[in-house]
Amino acid sequence: MKLDLLRRILPGLARHATTIFFLVVHCVVGSVAVVRAQPGAPASNVPPDIPEKHWAASSVMHALQLDLILAHKEGFGGNHPCNRYDLAYLLYGLLARSGKLDQMPRLHEEPPTIRDLPGMAVLAVAVTKVVERGLMTTRSGRFNGMEQLIKEDAVEPLARVFALLDGSSCPQIEHPVPINDVPPDGIYHDDLQWLMKEGILSLSQEKFYGYLALNRYQLATIGARIAKGRIAAGPRRKSRVRPAKPQASPKAQASPKPQASPKAQASPKPQASPKAQASPKAQASPKAQASPKPQASPKPQASPKSTALKSDSAGGESALDILQDLTR
Repeated sequence: MKLDLLRRILPGLARHATTIFFLVVHCVVGSVAVVRAQPGAPASNVPPDIPEKHWAASSVMHALQLDLILAHKEGFGGNHPCNRYDLAYLLYGLLARSGKLDQMPRLHEEPPTIRDLPGMAVLAVAVTKVVERGLMTTRSGRFNGMEQLIKEDAVEPLARVFALLDGSSCPQIEHPVPINDVPPDGIYHDDLQWLMKEGILSLSQEKFYGYLALNRYQLATIGARIAKGRIAAGPRRKSRVRPAKPQASPKAQASPKPQASPKAQASPKPQASPKAQASPKAQASPKAQASPKPQASPKPQASPKSTALKSDSAGGESALDILQDLTR
């Protein structure tokens, strides 16, 4: 009975094996996506490499919803160190989302020339805007966006953007927090004290460790803290000022082809001068005319003696015999 049942079922399963396989995979993937999705966030926006109970999970989701940081295709990569592109994108996102991009004064009237702009259009706009407003700088016309971002390089631009969004300025801290690795007269000491007071930055064992690199979890958390209560959720506002494409300099523009000068133009072929014209063939001069062939002169006639000798010899007797007979 069992064998007969298997013989009847197996051919049908073999015909529909592919369909059954895809149905099983679809059910498994759908169930995993539902489990990993957090409330209030679309499942497609949840990076697969962020644990649900991670300390920065909510901040990362907030930063991603506000489009303040980019996620990679393979995941968020929160433990990876940030680069200068990440900071430029965060600063531009805060200004554009708050609608205060145009309130940040420009240091350059014209868009700066940056020779190593990234190929991604949105990222290229972000780099241009932050450099244009002096939030970040270039070296020899290059942004060097792939360089690692250390913590001390992010303090001043973050403080400037926070001041604009908060509508305040860096106050005089009456009771500053002691920082063992940042001197009181340091360049970013006051900005760091202010951001620490506002709960945006923090210390670790009374040290800032400004020479260390920021990772992506930390940068997303900073962006979410600045945006909290200052940027409303919703679609990102597009910048009204589009970065002008760098125009080619006059030298680089293709100059029109130079027209041929009158001398260079093809001149008509020179007509043959009368001397150069083919003259009629020279008639043969009288001297050059063929002279008549000389007529053959008549052969000298044989003398009588020779005739006689010939006739004698013809008779059979030589002339010598005749002379001998005569002398006798």
